[in-house]
Amino acid sequence: MKSVVFSLALTMSLLLSVLAASPPAPRLPEARQPVDGVVHADHYPDIHAAVTALGERGGVIVLGARTYTLIRPVKLTRRVVFQGVMDAKARDASTKIIPADNFSGKWLFETVTKPAETNPDLNADLGFYDLVVVGTPAIGGIHAANGDVLRIERCRFAYMRTCVEITQDTALPRPFPARIVPGGLFINNSIFQATDVCLNLEYATQNRIISNWFVSNSGVVLRLLNTNKTWFVANEVNQFTRAAILLEDDGGGGNHVHNNIIALNWMHSNRPDTWFIETVNGDRMHNNLIADNVLQGTAGVKLPPMEKDRGNRFEGNTGGAAARTGNSGTATLAAGKKSVVVRHGLMQAPIHVSVTPAAESSSFWVDNRTADSFEVHFREAPERALGFSWSARVFP
Repeated sequence: MKSVVFSLALTMSLLLSVLAASPPAPRLPEARQPVDGVVHADHYPDIHAAVTALGERGGVIVLGARTYTLIRPVKLTRRVVFQGVMDAKARDASTKIIPADNFSGKWLFETVTKPAETNPDLNADLGFYDLVVVGTPAIGGIHAANGDVLRIERCRFAYMRTCVEITQDTALPRPFPARIVPGGLFINNSIFQATDVCLNLEYATQNRIISNWFVSNSGVVLRLLNTNKTWFVANEVNQFTRAAILLEDDGGGGNHVHNNIIALNWMHSNRPDTWFIETVNGDRMHNNLIADNVLQGTAGVKLPPMEKDRGNRFEGNTGGAAARTGNSGTATLAAGKKSVVVRHGLMQAPIHVSVTPAAESSSFWVDNRTADSFEVHFREAPERALGFSWSARVFP
């Protein structure tokens, strides 16, 4: 029995000696350096350091659920994706990016600082996912060039001057070489609130803004300056102080406002001095479709010219503003007179006017169309006062 106990003790002693001499179990390295293009920002003093750590080839920056404070703009000249955490119920459990009190700059993120500055490879490819980005009335969110590709998904941009601005990069070649993919803005399932122009797109193209919520914006929600091929679809726009959509042509050469689709949106404003759709230099615009939107409230509609050869269409829209693009009523031509001025109550001068009863269309004509009225002329002056019905609309 003693020999058995001794043998067991010796075996245990030898086993412990072997285990003590064995190397420790391997440990996973800390993610302080980029691994396969991924950096965890929690391991760096700020987002700037995380961007630098990615190197020139770019990659993904993982942002934990906390608040990141910026003291200067994050300059982006490479392909970077920011991946955060969005908690819809507990705001403090989300990834939040805010400016410091002593923030120096006009934008939290930027790819260009002046229109003529370009990136070495002609564009930046940027992604923002599951982030809360907060600015101030003097600080905007993202400033990019029209050669950049920018994606925003499941984010909230709030309390800032402008959420996204795309400006023309004049150093980019025209047309784009075949090897270059033109820039574009792709936004969905996000919330935006701004104090000036919320989304400001200048000389941009290939933009898709789908299924977002624009709430309590001051100024303009979406400005398209010489911008084309933009889809603004299935969004909710609730309150603004100037316009929901501003279509603007600068009157120069080059790009114009064309081939844009504004459809299936719900827009609301209870201010009569605002516009659901506003145009500047609208006579230069063509092939724009504004269709099947619900326009609720007292805002108006100032459309581009709707002559058929221009290709602009305003159709299928409902709500008070949509009704004010067409109207009808009655008027009286005084005895012995050949003309009468009719106030139409539309938001702009009508293109189409019809009068009944009239023996034939050549028996009357309409001119002097203004934003308030039009004048109907009859070929013959009646002996007695003549009552007639009229119908007018701002599109053909």
